[in-house]
Amino acid sequence: MEITYRHGGLVRAVLWSMLAAGIATALLGGGGDTRAGPQPYVGVWSTPDGKVRQELRTDGRYAESHGARVKAQTGRYEVSGERIVYVDDTGAREYGSFRDGVLHRDGHVLYRQR
Repeated sequence: MEITYRHGGLVRAVLWSMLAAGIATALLGGGGDTRAGPQPYVGVWSTPDGKVRQELRTDGRYAESHGARVKAQTGRYEVSGERIVYVDDTGAREYGSFRDGVLHRDGHVLYRQR
């Protein structure tokens, strides 16, 4: 199928192609990695003392508990390589990274629970 545009045609054609491919959603702040198949970072992560626990779900959402406060923070996340970006339900952004199988976020070191 060929689409012709008069003004800014190439840019619009590329954006529409990206939208059709589902890429634009990720670039514009859509949910996390929702591709089928293994997702290495999905699951429950916690500090060694268990005071901070975080669940990364397959639908790109997360829930974080602090001590007795279950779901103290919730929102969506996106993983790109070893970097993770969190956007909580109030719109605040936080960043973290995965190094050697360990999640580093906001001064906390979280390990994957099996």
